[in-house]
Amino acid sequence: MSPVFFLGIGRSHLAYSWNRSGFFNSTNETYCYSTARGSTVLQGVTFGGIPTVLLLDVACFFVSLVSIYYIENTRAFSKLTDFWIEGRNGLIHDRCGEDAIHYLTFQRHIICLLVAVSILSVGVILPVNLSGDLLVLPVPHIRNILSNSNNLLWLHTFFAVVYLILTVVFMSHHMKTVTYKEENIVKCTLFITGLPKNAKQEAIQGHFIAAYPTCAVVEVQLCYDVARLIHLFRKRNEAEKSLNYYKHLYENHGKRAKINPKPCGQFCCCEMRGCEREDAVDYYTRVTNELIEEFSKEEQAVQNKPLGMAFVTFQEKSMATYILKDFNACKCRSIKCKGEPQPSSYSKELCVTNWEVKYATYPENICWNNLSVRGLNWWVRWWCINLSLLILLFFLTTPSIIISTMDKFNVTKPIHYLNNPIISQFFPTLLLWSFSALLPTIVYYSTLLESHWTKSAENRIMMHKVYIFLIFMVLILPSLGLTSMKWMFDYASFFF
Repeated sequence: MSPVFFLGIGRSHLAYSWNRSGFFNSTNETYCYSTARGSTVLQGVTFGGIPTVLLLDVACFFVSLVSIYYIENTRAFSKLTDFWIEGRNGLIHDRCGEDAIHYLTFQRHIICLLVAVSILSVGVILPVNLSGDLLVLPVPHIRNILSNSNNLLWLHTFFAVVYLILTVVFMSHHMKTVTYKEENIVKCTLFITGLPKNAKQEAIQGHFIAAYPTCAVVEVQLCYDVARLIHLFRKRNEAEKSLNYYKHLYENHGKRAKINPKPCGQFCCCEMRGCEREDAVDYYTRVTNELIEEFSKEEQAVQNKPLGMAFVTFQEKSMATYILKDFNACKCRSIKCKGEPQPSSYSKELCVTNWEVKYATYPENICWNNLSVRGLNWWVRWWCINLSLLILLFFLTTPSIIISTMDKFNVTKPIHYLNNPIISQFFPTLLLWSFSALLPTIVYYSTLLESHWTKSAENRIMMHKVYIFLIFMVLILPSLGLTSMKWMFDYASFFF
């Protein structure tokens, strides 16, 4: 037996194996089409268990979907039909805006496209692939493979064109529902940052009246740190909803429910020291009163937490545009280029030269609780979050590398011997699906933690990050024959 070395760059590791009988003594074709040792890929089942897994996936999807709607409303089927066909667009538009309607419409088109592609692939392509006679191997699901000279291979080209046409048709139909909308800015209102924290509304209004006498100021609104106030407001709403729920439960059933309000108290199966229960109505009444009192105190204290920002509304759009152009007019002096807005007697007091002026967005688009995070604090938060995200995705770039890493620690080894498609195939499929959903979700929540000032900026950054991540995961790394960035360390270890 002679040792055999081979370098697998695509697998991102240097493999060493002994030439044992039954493994390397087989033909080259058998070796090329053999699965890796310890892999969780099913062997010995017709079609590799794909139809079984597909049926399980579809069944679980519909069971979950119907269960959710049945819980929300007893008229589950009619509600499900209404949601799919009509989408309750009016209610969704009122709650989430027009962007949510476009997103849901896009998702419906994608679902229909994937259903069509899946039916054609499993119903036509898969049986054709297994109808050839190129190889006769002991593994049933790779026994019959089409040869390169078989005319049925043109079927793949034909269906590739069909898939492209279907994609264009579905996306064109979706684009018909998307209407152009102007940028969500309020051109009568300017958003000003860089104000002194002790700036007064009267001083700001007086500055614009003196410096721009032709521009009429309608209103000046200062910004305050309301992050804690919003947090208390949300907690109070949650407590009030819980209180109303248990009151309604008591009125309908005549029984007062008891709860364990401690963290993870729902897991306490019996009453003991540390797991005492108390009346739900009394508990939430007390919590609601405490939060109302705390909210009132914070509401008064907010006036002492200015942020040095203001919204200034003018009578006409042309007035706001004129002032914005004046602040953005750039005259270079030495190295820096600094705007020179029209002065007034309040200029020095308000530090007008430090102002940054731009059009204001709609109030619904502003993340008011994030306005207090700015400057160096915001940049430190941004760098820490994205550096941690980069390190995480640097080693766990794709769901497949996570599964292969788990295989190295024999996490999925016990199911390898079951040879049952329900377990041996469905479990890895479930893991792949979970990690495929988890990785973009991590990117999504990392954007929320960055504390952007507007929802539009938050959504735009989120789209860019998810898009870049998917480009690396789906296009760049596979095209280089890599499954994870960790290949660099493994490849470097080959030389040391």
